[in-house]
Amino acid sequence: MKICVLCSGYPTPKSAANVFVAKLCDEFAELGHNVTVIAPQSISNTLIRNGQNSPSYFEHKTRSGHIVRVFRPHIVSFGTIFLLNKLNSPLRNLVIRSVLREIGEQDVYYGHFWFNAYSLYRAIKDTGKPLFVATGESIINFRTKDIAFKEYIKGVICVSTKNKEESISCKLTTDEKCIIIPNAIDNSVFQKMDKQKCREELGIASNLFVVIYVGQINRRKGFDRLAAAIDSINDPQIGVVFLGRVMEGKKPQCKGIVKLGFAGQEEIVKYLNASDVFVLPTRAEGCCNAIIEAMACGLPIISSDLPFNYDVLDNQNSILIDPDNVEQIASAIERIKNNVEMMKSLANCSLKRARSLTLSNRASRIINFINERK
Repeated sequence: MKICVLCSGYPTPKSAANVFVAKLCDEFAELGHNVTVIAPQSISNTLIRNGQNSPSYFEHKTRSGHIVRVFRPHIVSFGTIFLLNKLNSPLRNLVIRSVLREIGEQDVYYGHFWFNAYSLYRAIKDTGKPLFVATGESIINFRTKDIAFKEYIKGVICVSTKNKEESISCKLTTDEKCIIIPNAIDNSVFQKMDKQKCREELGIASNLFVVIYVGQINRRKGFDRLAAAIDSINDPQIGVVFLGRVMEGKKPQCKGIVKLGFAGQEEIVKYLNASDVFVLPTRAEGCCNAIIEAMACGLPIISSDLPFNYDVLDNQNSILIDPDNVEQIASAIERIKNNVEMMKSLANCSLKRARSLTLSNRASRIINFINERK
């Protein structure tokens, strides 16, 4: 089956943008499908914001040697500049149409997030070829009055119940077209390792209780509320790791910081395995990959008592809290620190749950869904 995937970015050595989409495409190819990715790149991001320019076309090899074709056409974007910003979408769509003509007709089209699916729809609607949507937005901002678009879509892959319900409430689709398939991890990378060995390699004291946060360092994800919780506990035996890019110019400032800043995948895995609990008091997600990665490394989870978490977290592998309540965050950390049996039980349930959340399983489920509905 020839599958064309439209997404908003593709990973580079300097950026992990859409790395999870790229890995999913690899898994589609591993299943024997002919995969072509279209991931437009902004000229302004490259020239003005010091982004990394990718070749406009290259072929990526999967672990078994299968080829994924990647088109990265350059687009002009005017950002939010008044009046000119109205040109962003039409210019982008022209570039996408050009690539679609170059690659020829595909068997299936797959839009990662709603606005990409709509771009594909505008280009392929006269062909009658099946279109599928993958929705995993933290907040779905896309809206359209185009009823024909809603009717044309063959199926919607939702990363969480929250995304399904939000897509339906936005009148973008119907219940019968949706399936919930949570995000997943590369289990050849994210797995349980020896904690003491990881701590020795990273220079972390063996007697420290380590709290880890992985994600963009911004207020939505809750770095500031976690920092406030750590300070309120005021325990010198607690260390905290913040891994991610600082997005709003403000860095965490609290006691016990062991590590702060961006880390590559291999380093993240080691820090997860060197830690005792994963904490992410996030306000909005689709389905958080960082949480599933932490589960696969055998960590108990403290995160938000909100619908986007309910498909992967429950009281067996996590403590769910109000993400805006610093006292609840602090109390949950202390409960796990002071109860070794609880920590072990939550960790074991995380590992067990993560075994089914692999990329290969996810890719197979998506392909089965596509075959059933195309």
